[in-house]
Amino acid sequence: GGKPRLATASDDCTVCLLAAHDLRSELRLATHDDFARCLGWLATPAPGGGAALLSGGWDKRLMRHTLQL
Repeated sequence: GGKPRLATASDDCTVCLLAAHDLRSELRLATHDDFARCLGWLATPAPGGGAALLSGGWDKRLMRHTLQL
């Protein structure tokens, strides 16, 4: 916990969490049925705390991902 991470939405329909220092994938959060297009944090993630990330795709689905950072 506590290290900086990035969330990505991709044309391969995935939403992933990456390590900010080397951009390696740490966790695949979801797979949409069509391109994943947008991301938004519901709350600013705090080291050691929880956060919720929303992802939306061209599949017209909004997914909520609860993360323990």
